[in-house]
Amino acid sequence: DTLKVFELTANEKKISPFKVSAQQWDKLMLPLCYYPIIECHNNNYFKNDIERLMNKINIHPDTTDFYTTKEQDKFLVWYKQYVAKIIKTSVDSLQINYIITSPIITLNSVQLKRTNAISFSKLCQ
Repeated sequence: DTLKVFELTANEKKISPFKVSAQQWDKLMLPLCYYPIIECHNNNYFKNDIERLMNKINIHPDTTDFYTTKEQDKFLVWYKQYVAKIIKTSVDSLQINYIITSPIITLNSVQLKRTNAISFSKLCQ
């Protein structure tokens, strides 16, 4: 089985989950976990559901009333400011990688072997 985690690098330094509290780490990770799901759903929701249903009842929807484009740039600007607030340091550069790992289980421990990395911007394309 694989585990999927995010790797954050702020100002060219990796942010370690061991250098922040568990609550701070959750605050850093949850937006990254949920944003791709929300973005993919919202970007397809209009086309797959709203437009299709409105066309069935002969109403031609006006797309200006719906958000149908990706807002990833706005999310990343907000997230950079959010990270800075949590780690209490200004963040000039931020890199987010989606890491796919395979657990290596031994009798006394579990280690993670990095198998692949995907840039955050490619998660929902």
